[in-house]
Amino acid sequence: MEVLGTVTAGLAGACVDERGRLIEHFLLDYASRAARIVDLVRLGKLDNDSDAIHVDAGPVGWAPLDDAARALAEQPMTLDSWIVSGSSGQLAVVEDLVSTGVWSQEVTPVRRQRRYETGRPRDQWGRTAERRLIRPLAPEPASERDAAVTLLASAAGLGDGDHDADTLLVRTGVARWVCELAWQMISQERAKNLDAFGTMRAGKITG
Repeated sequence: MEVLGTVTAGLAGACVDERGRLIEHFLLDYASRAARIVDLVRLGKLDNDSDAIHVDAGPVGWAPLDDAARALAEQPMTLDSWIVSGSSGQLAVVEDLVSTGVWSQEVTPVRRQRRYETGRPRDQWGRTAERRLIRPLAPEPASERDAAVTLLASAAGLGDGDHDADTLLVRTGVARWVCELAWQMISQERAKNLDAFGTMRAGKITG
């Protein structure tokens, strides 16, 4: 499968700043798990009806999505519960992207800090396409995938984009129902944790 075309990889890319540093935050872990659910819906591996969530745990060929499908199939929990309490966060996705060669990683010689290259072209300001999604006055996302990335990043408080959530939801296509669930849940968690949210908006970067 085309890993860089997933919502999961796109969100991870939006979390790598113009200097290659990874922004980490528990709200972004929530968004990362939500992105995996969105990708499973987009791939036809997860669906819901009035009674239950149905998950096809057969492999799609990328470990973060395969692991998510197995966890959701084996554990009796709701999607929003898994988004909040799942054990695999954003760093697990980043480490897989590096280990499989989709991304590359360097460690600075003095401070031993990690720097990531996401495989996406950068503009004159060092921004990848995913980083441009969350900048102020960004144009409307051109694809369903980009709309989902923008929505989840915004829900977690990443960046300074000013898109209307309802407009983004319309653009997410078949995954709209789960994008709406994730938006509402992550936004509520952000509102309950304003101190931690403020830390991320101030640019807390680890690695």
